[in-house]
Amino acid sequence: MSFYLYRFIDAEKRIIYIGRTNDIRRRILKEHFTDNTHLPKECYLETEKVEYTEITNESEEVAYEAILINQIRPKYNTQFKDEGDFNVKVPEFHWNVFEWEYEGQLAWLKKKKMGVINAKDVMINCMSESEQQVALTGILNVDSRMIMSKRSFTLVAGVSGSGKTDYLLNIAKNNAIKGKRVLFINLKNSVEELSVRLMSIKSHVSFQKIVQKRMTEQEWEQVINSVENSDEIMFYNINQNYLELKNIMSEIMTNSVDLVIIDDIQMVEDEGNRFVKERMDYVLKNIKTIAVRLSVPVIGAYCISSKEVEKRADHRPLLSDLEYNGLLTYPDNIQLLYRDWMYNMESEQKNIEEIFIVKNMLGDIYCAKMAVVDGVCANLQDDIKSAMPC
Repeated sequence: MSFYLYRFIDAEKRIIYIGRTNDIRRRILKEHFTDNTHLPKECYLETEKVEYTEITNESEEVAYEAILINQIRPKYNTQFKDEGDFNVKVPEFHWNVFEWEYEGQLAWLKKKKMGVINAKDVMINCMSESEQQVALTGILNVDSRMIMSKRSFTLVAGVSGSGKTDYLLNIAKNNAIKGKRVLFINLKNSVEELSVRLMSIKSHVSFQKIVQKRMTEQEWEQVINSVENSDEIMFYNINQNYLELKNIMSEIMTNSVDLVIIDDIQMVEDEGNRFVKERMDYVLKNIKTIAVRLSVPVIGAYCISSKEVEKRADHRPLLSDLEYNGLLTYPDNIQLLYRDWMYNMESEQKNIEEIFIVKNMLGDIYCAKMAVVDGVCANLQDDIKSAMPC
């Protein structure tokens, strides 16, 4: 783990704020310069440069922060500015200039602190941002034609048993491997069950074998190795936090993450005791709002009622199966999942899942496919070949 002190400097080269963190880029980009911050907007508007220095250990990090704040008394620090005198000699730190992701990013983040933003400034920033596709499913035919960008809300829907949770766990795994921090909010299963399912997906050892602990020596090793890199995925503990929307929103705001996954949306409770239709609209609006405020992609799962689906000869889900207008209005992307072998045990499409992209930020409406074996979602061989350069 790393330890850092950082400071904000204004146009007059005065230090106006000092802080500490274990992750300098996440602290600056995902917390300070978003709506999820404790400092007044004036602090950010006055900031012209951010500098940081690495500290050896956490004890020194905490101590030096307090000493520097007491000695320098920055304008926007409130702690450690009492009448006490820290008469301690501080080492000569080497301060590094924080490097922004692209030229003009600081100016843009300061403009976002204002109530109204010039359309030209927004356009220029969109062209300057280095990364548009923030979250990936890991399925080539989905990621190449559908974008999950910052501030986007993607809905994944299907009847019960269509594999939504496994699909979302695979998405969490794929993004964690790329160094993304994922908050997985599952409102149906215990964190213990989710952890075992995630181990099964990462190790390619069946869920049943892990639960029953009937594994070969090699499988044990695969499961143990699967624990690596799992610290990038955080599970929402429903035993502690319950299902109320205000608690879920609070956890999303508190944890600085790169991707939020909510499974299932209709289980979110609203303290306002609204009717189902009004509650769903309220929940969806809040989910979309939090994605925009925090500049983080959100993926939400929704369970479609099988009543109307089973009446049709073709059981593939349709956009009209989403009962409430909010389910169509608030998401930027909508994916519908279908497993043919749920209805036809003799199906030639066994272990093949169809993903219908029925709403897409890029405008492309189509059907993609993936292989699903023991909860592991994978690209079909033909899709891998077609994605390779000639």
